[in-house]
Formats: sequence, structure tokens, C-alpha cells
Amino acid sequence: MKRKLVYISLLLLLAACFPPLLEVDRRVLANIPVPGKDYKIVIYYVSGNATVQDCIQVVASSKDSGEQVLENYERYNILESYQLVADSSLMLVVGDSLSYLGSKSKPDTIFLPLK
Repeated sequence: MKRKLVYISLLLLLAACFPPLLEVDRRVLANIPVPGKDYKIVIYYVSGNATVQDCIQVVASSKDSGEQVLENYERYNILESYQLVADSSLMLVVGDSLSYLGSKSKPDTIFLPLK
């Protein structure tokens, strides 16, 4: 019993000392109103930690239904540009500054269809 209490105490101490390993930071990169739709697109940067990779997250946000994740683009940490294309898709130009290629890494262009 004493050994079990020591083990639990040690786990609680470790969890208190290393909370950043488990926290996920989400920062807004862009708010995009969508003409003719009842929602807006919000693009977040989600920082990685011990359990999650860095990613760019695209969310549809409305007052009625809250937020709905449309897509997560893992391993990207830079949003270089974005553009609505004919109100039916979103073009994202994203990059990865932590790539093994370093400064030679080229950005990727992604098209996300909107509903």
C-alpha cells in the first residue's frame, strides 16, 4: 500500500512539473468570411507537444452550430497565404519551417472544398 502511494505521488509530481508536454496551444491565423454562407472559416495554428504534431487546422465556425473541424494539415506550421476560390473552395499555401530541407523546403498548395 505504501509503495502504491509513493508511485501515485510521484506521478502527480511529474504531471505538475511538466504540464507543457500535454497542453496544446491553438492560435488564430485567419478569419475568413464566406459570402452567401452562414459561417466563417477560421484557420488555426496548433502547436505540437509530446502527443500531437504541429498542424494547420481549418474550422467552420457559426453562431448556431459552433465550430466544426474541416481539416487538419499535420507537419505544417506556416500559413503563407490563403484565398477563397469562387466561394466553393479554399486555397491554402502552407509550409514547414522545421523541415529537414531547411530553407530549401518549398511551400505546398492545398485546395479544400467548402460545403
